[in-house]
This record gives sequence, structure tokens and C-alpha cells, in this order.
Amino acid sequence: MKRTLNTSHSAIFEYWKDKMITSDGEVLKDDFNTPDSIPVVKDWAEPCCWACGCFVESVYKVKDYQEIAHKNPRVLYDRADVKSKLNRCHIIPHQAGGSDEASNLFLLCEKCHDESPDTQNPKNFYKWIYKKRNSGLYCNGFNVNGIISNFFEECKERKKNPYTANLDLMKVFQHGGHIAESSIYMALADTCDNL
Repeated sequence: MKRTLNTSHSAIFEYWKDKMITSDGEVLKDDFNTPDSIPVVKDWAEPCCWACGCFVESVYKVKDYQEIAHKNPRVLYDRADVKSKLNRCHIIPHQAGGSDEASNLFLLCEKCHDESPDTQNPKNFYKWIYKKRNSGLYCNGFNVNGIISNFFEECKERKKNPYTANLDLMKVFQHGGHIAESSIYMALADTCDNL
């Protein structure tokens, strides 16, 4: 029987909106001047994965978005499109004794939720978030630095000239409704000329 999680996305946002995470896995409140720390919620009015930053772009099309974003961004987090893109992820898993309270939940995209550590030590989870956010440049959930690095490595292995890549010839396919980073750099390498 599937368990029902009653804590809303907006309640999770409300709890975490003024918190910071340090590189050693500490959580701080309202201390935005602490060196080596990152805010959990980067922009209150832009719902996104709190690990990779993948935005839920459809919220920008909401009627009166600017007014809602300014007056009560919490409303955005309970929209169906946001709830379908952002999983409520347990910091300490339920099977390890973790609660369904907002303080034990994070908003992550499905990919990051799958990658997140299952641990009894919340510091492990926070350190993973910190490392994920600082491991590269993310755009719509993709690690751009990783794609570029893998693309050049793939070209080297195939003896292709990476500087001849042609985006117009690139064909990327979805698998299960998602595009894998490997699909992007492999398809891009396919367009390159041989050395």
C-alpha cells in the first residue's frame, strides 16, 4: 500500500526559504553573510530543483505572475505543474525513521531525487546538495560543464574534431520522457568531422 505524504510543497518552501547550507552540512537560518554557504531556495518566486536548479518554466506563464511572485510566492509551489516537476524528497528516509515534516523534506527534480543519498545522517544529505550545486554550471537540470567535458572526451576517443560540431545536425531523443546528458554529448559528437 502506497503511503500518502500530506506535507504540501508550499509548506516545504515556507520552512526552507530562509535557510542556508554550509559545505560541512550545517543548516543556518537567516545568515546570508556566512562564507562558504548557499541558500536552499535561490529565488523564492522561481520554483526549481534545490539541487540542480532545474526550473519549472511554466510558472512564468501564470496570469498575474509578477504580482503573485511579489506578494505571495508560496502560492506558486502548490500549482499542479510545480508539484508534478518537483518531488518531495525525504532528507532522512521514512524507512530510516524520517518524518514527513517540512524540516525533513526537500524539493528535487526526479533525477536529483533518484541521485540523492539515503542516509540517517542529515549532514550527508546537505553536503550532497552543497556539492551538487557547486559541482558545475547547471542549466535546466543539465550539468553543462559535465556535458562539455564528456563531449571532448568522446571526440578524443572517436578521433573527431570537436570544433566542427554542428548543432543543426544534432538529433537528441528522449528516453522515458527525459533527455539524458549522455544523449546530448553523444549526439553532438556524432556531428563532428573525423580528424
